[in-house]
Amino acid sequence: MTQVDAHDGSPLGAIRRRCSVAVALLAISVAAAVALILIWPGPRVPGYTEATVTVPSCPAGAGGCRLVVTRGPDGAAVAHEDWSGAGATLGIKLPAGRYAIAAEGCAGDSIPATAVTVTSGFHTVVDLGNYWQMPGFLGRTCPG
Repeated sequence: MTQVDAHDGSPLGAIRRRCSVAVALLAISVAAAVALILIWPGPRVPGYTEATVTVPSCPAGAGGCRLVVTRGPDGAAVAHEDWSGAGATLGIKLPAGRYAIAAEGCAGDSIPATAVTVTSGFHTVVDLGNYWQMPGFLGRTCPG
């Protein structure tokens, strides 16, 4: 019986080399994908803290709306985000802690605060609903 050496110029040797290269490229691709998933910032990564807040349409007569985030223990404002028109999903980066999230319109419309806890390494999701109350907070500086 004749033994074929994989490194000679035979067709069998060429097939084995191609298979080895394909397996090596596949292993490198899989390792890169796993590494990217593990290091990409997101809810699975320690230290990643964000609250995603779904807000309703800003009332036409409100003159603009603002999402206000206050710290739970002392009520100090820590973040805000403005929007107008259609409903939206707003992302706010926050350190871990307890917060109250509310919405306000320039004309006094408001959505009462929702209490949330933001935990390091997790993604907090808040839906403020669709119910605007009148009047809420008068005299604030409008967005823009």
